[in-house]
Amino acid sequence: MPATEQTWRNLKILHVVFGLVAIVLLLATVLMLAADHNRPWKKYARGFRNLETWSAAARVAEQDSAAYEARREELENQLAAARRADLDAGLAKQFIAQVRTVPADAEAADRAELDVDALVRQADADERLVLRGDLLARLRDIAKRAKFREDLLAGALKLRKAELDKNRADYELAVADELPQDRQAELLALADSKRTEVASATLEFQAANTHRKELDATLVRLTAEEDAAAKAVADHRGKLAQLQKTLADRRPNAGKSVLELPVLDAFNGPLRVDQLWLPQLTLNNNFRDVARFDRCTTCHRGMDKSVPGAPTEAAYKQSQTVSLTLPTPTSAPSSTTADGDGNPSWRSSTGSSWHREACSTPMTPP
Repeated sequence: MPATEQTWRNLKILHVVFGLVAIVLLLATVLMLAADHNRPWKKYARGFRNLETWSAAARVAEQDSAAYEARREELENQLAAARRADLDAGLAKQFIAQVRTVPADAEAADRAELDVDALVRQADADERLVLRGDLLARLRDIAKRAKFREDLLAGALKLRKAELDKNRADYELAVADELPQDRQAELLALADSKRTEVASATLEFQAANTHRKELDATLVRLTAEEDAAAKAVADHRGKLAQLQKTLADRRPNAGKSVLELPVLDAFNGPLRVDQLWLPQLTLNNNFRDVARFDRCTTCHRGMDKSVPGAPTEAAYKQSQTVSLTLPTPTSAPSSTTADGDGNPSWRSSTGSSWHREACSTPMTPP
């Protein structure tokens, strides 16, 4: 049969049909991705994330105010005053006396005593700060050396106990194997000797432990006022720092936006379905009971959130409608000024300037 260029179907029509089908397939794929990307629960997730971001920003603005700065300055001044104050003379002498009980620390005790006398004689505030810091550093170094000696003695005691266990085991094996009496007596003597070493090492460790604890206790009492002031400053700063960190974690950024793009959001995106595994609340599938997976909190977000510092109070209460009725005064109010709490951002967000104008404008009764 001779070759021919004729085909069973018209190529032009096939090309058109193929192009149209390809376009339809492309549109279907895009629509499928869009439908998957815009699933209803993501709207609630984004809305709650925006609410959480707004709440964190509001708490930061509430804390970062003039009152907060005034309190911070007050606490820092108290800390600076505590660091320039005299050390308790009685506690300082007690600490030095405790240090002298260890001959190896006698020289350190003498230097610490000289530093205490120099601190008492110094009148300049800045010099007192430096001298006090150096003195406390010396005292802490003495306590660290005491801890180092305690650790060495603890290691030596552990080694002696291991040697005692070994000698006791040798003696017990000798008795079990019915070795000669002279050999048994020799091993028993070694065990008794090692037991004496263990008792001596135990006493040395206990003495070092007691000495170190006494130094630590006296040192804590020496720096109690400064430590309390430092803790107050740290707590005051820490609350705002924690709120700022929470805001930074919740706030949208370029990385989160990229991960929320279609297709990419399938790879550990910031928005995801909450799946709670409930093995005790099962579903019967005829052949067996299987654990239930609850996804309600994916949309009903905020159900487990509570007010910071009040775990029994809901953070996001159910919406309510409150109606207020303000009676018309019989006379014009006096001019007042609303300054808020000293927070400029609060005044700008609430429009306190408008409030001042409104309050200063006389009201005419109907």
